[in-house]
Amino acid sequence: MSLLASIDVGSNTFRLLIGEVADTGIVDVFSDRKVTRLGEGLDKTGGLQEKNMRDSLAALREFASSISRYGVADVRAVATSALREASNAQTFIQQVYDHTGIPIEVITGSREAELTLKGILFSFSRAGIHGSHFIVDIGGGSTECILCRDERVIFMESIPVGVIKFTGLFLRSDPPSEKDIADLNSEIISILNSLNARVGRYMSPDTGLVGTAGTFSTLASID
Repeated sequence: MSLLASIDVGSNTFRLLIGEVADTGIVDVFSDRKVTRLGEGLDKTGGLQEKNMRDSLAALREFASSISRYGVADVRAVATSALREASNAQTFIQQVYDHTGIPIEVITGSREAELTLKGILFSFSRAGIHGSHFIVDIGGGSTECILCRDERVIFMESIPVGVIKFTGLFLRSDPPSEKDIADLNSEIISILNSLNARVGRYMSPDTGLVGTAGTFSTLASID
C-alpha cells in the first residue's frame, strides 16, 4: 500500500507523520517534529514574524526532503491558530508552496476540535472510550475542549488561547516575576470559570480527563 504523510502546522510545533494505513490502524514509518514558534508575537503585531517564518519554512523543507526520500504518494498539511489569525498568513502559505510544493490547508477551530476527537477515538479504538471523558488539547494559539460520553459528543469548543499567546501576553521577564505569574493565573482562572459555566453541568463525578499535545506529554515526563 502507498505511504501517506500528514503535517500539523501548529502555532508552536510542526509535526510530520509518514505512515501506511492498514486494517489494524496506522503503521508509523517515520515521524519528526520541529519547534518553530510560528505564532510568536502574533498577539502584538497581528502578523507572523520574519524569523519565525524562516524557521518554519526551513522545517517544512526538511519535512519535504523526508517525504521525497520515502516516496510518499499523498501529503496533507493542516494549519491551525497562527495561520487562522495572521494578517500575512497567505504570504507564508505561498512561500511554503513555492519552496516545497506542499499545499497548506487552514482549518477552523471547530474542525481542529473534530480532528482532535477523531484522532483520540482512533488511538483508543481497540479498548474504546467508555463513559464520560473531557478531552483537552492545549496548543500554541488555541485550546480545544471536548466532552464526550461513550464516543458521543456532548460539548465541543475551540478557545483562542494557548502557550505561545500566554507567554507573549503575561511572561514579561525571565524568570517570570510574581506579578507575571499572578496575572497569568488570574486570566487562566477567568477562562476556566467561563468554560465551567458552559460545560460544567454536563460533567459527572466519574468524568475522566484525556490530555493531548506538548503540555500534557511534558507533565507526564516530569511525573
